[in-house]
Amino acid sequence: MRFADVQAAETRLRTNTTKLTAVEIRALMEWAHQLSIPAERRLSAELSLQNLEAVQTFEKSSGKLTLWLIGLTAVLLLLTVVIAWFSYILAKAEHHTPAQTRQPEAQQQSTPKRVLGPWQGKLAVPGSLSLPSDSPVIKLSTAKTPEFKAGYLHLTFANLSDRSYTVKYVVLGYNGKGQRISQGTDQFLVGRRESVVRQDFLGSEGSVGSNPGSSFVVRVQLEEQP
Repeated sequence: MRFADVQAAETRLRTNTTKLTAVEIRALMEWAHQLSIPAERRLSAELSLQNLEAVQTFEKSSGKLTLWLIGLTAVLLLLTVVIAWFSYILAKAEHHTPAQTRQPEAQQQSTPKRVLGPWQGKLAVPGSLSLPSDSPVIKLSTAKTPEFKAGYLHLTFANLSDRSYTVKYVVLGYNGKGQRISQGTDQFLVGRRESVVRQDFLGSEGSVGSNPGSSFVVRVQLEEQP
C-alpha cells in the first residue's frame, strides 16, 4: 500500500494507534523526512519493535535448530559406538577356530604343485622302462596286442611312490631306419602305488592303421596331487 501524501502518513501515525504492519512501515519510510517529530518517533519506535521481534524469532529458530543438531550428533555418536562394537566382535571372532581352519586351505591353494620331470626313455614292444633311472618314480611296460598292427600301443604305468600324480606323456614311434612314423599324447591321474593300463592310438605319419613303429621314445612329466 502507499500513502497519498504526508498528511495521510501523519494521520496514520498520530490518530491510529493500532500496530503498524511491515507493509505500512515500508510505505511510511517514503515520507519519513517530512513527518512531524511525534510521528517520526512513532515510526522509529514501531521499526525498532519489529526489528526486535525479528531478532527474537531468529533466536527461537536458531535454538530449535541447535537442539536438532545436538540430537542428530547424539544419534550419530550412538551409531558409531554400535558399529565399533560389532567390528570388535567380528575381529575377535576371526581370530578363533573358523580362521584357523581356513588357514591350511588358503596355504594349500597358494602352494604351487610340485612337478617332476620331464623324463625321457626308449621302449621296445614288449619291454619296460623305469623313470628316472637313478631313483625310479614310475615304471612303464609295453605289451604286444592284436591291436598293435592297427596303430594301438598297450602301455602300463605303475606308480612306485606313495604320492598321487597327474601323468602327462608323449609317445613317439620310430621305424627300423630311425624315422619317426607315429606319435600320441595323453594324460591321466594315477594314485599312490597304483597301476594304470592305457591303450593309445598313435597317429601315423605314414599309412593309416599301420604298425606304429619298432621302437618308441616316451617323455613323461608328473604333477603331484594333494
